Amino acid sequence: MTATAPPDGQDVRAWASKLWDVVGTGDEPAAVNCAAAALEAGVTAESVLLDMVGAVQRRVGEEWAANRLTVAREHAATAVSNRVVTALPGLLPAWPAGRPAHRPGGRPSTNRWWERSSCRWP
Repeated sequence: MTATAPPDGQDVRAWASKLWDVVGTGDEPAAVNCAAAALEAGVTAESVLLDMVGAVQRRVGEEWAANRLTVAREHAATAVSNRVVTALPGLLPAWPAGRPAHRPGGRPSTNRWWERSSCRWP
């Protein structure tokens, strides 16, 4: 999986690096703020999940496997990443006014965050 650049050209890898630095401190609010800043800069919700949080979790696993992170620090880093994922719906803009009430295929929209982002559930 490679990092993707949003339309404004912002490098998602730079945001992932910032998130890694924050996750290492265990500061949940700062990690959520980092994700919010990335979204405001034009990074998509899908990229926040896959290219930022995913990259951080991949690195957590690599560092743990190389015995550079204790189990406690690995758990703390994962908890911070989970907090970012949990906060993501609240960071996304509201459903646009005038948008159809149904998604293509005739299934009713429930206005959930994963339906507003490019990361969709089946």
